[in-house]
Amino acid sequence: MKRGSISLGQIKCDDCQRLLPHPERYLAIEKKDGTTERLCVDCALKRGYARYKMERGELVLTFMEEVVEEKGEAKGGEKGEEKAEAEEEEKEEAKEEEKKEETGAEKAEAEEKEKAEAEEEKE
Repeated sequence: MKRGSISLGQIKCDDCQRLLPHPERYLAIEKKDGTTERLCVDCALKRGYARYKMERGELVLTFMEEVVEEKGEAKGGEKGEEKAEAEEEEKEEAKEEEKKEETGAEKAEAEEKEKAEAEEEKE
């Protein structure tokens, strides 16, 4: 069973041996032999247990149900390439939204500058 957890500061990644400070997230995997493997977010991403997805306009870290196999197919039946394309599209959408936010902030700054210049000209 896999579950996402929050470190209390005493957890060590079983892959990279890094100590996980509070409140860092990690993945706990309970194996059939009763042992528990703990992976930091970076190691979970490398192994394919975690991914970022677009949810309500935000990139959100999720720990997936299925592992993407090396053959390019996921256990859930979807092709790995399709998943990769979907993730790329989500990242592109996030970048576009950031650009829109930046342009909105830039417009507000430009308007403020114009107002300040107009006030200086009046004086």
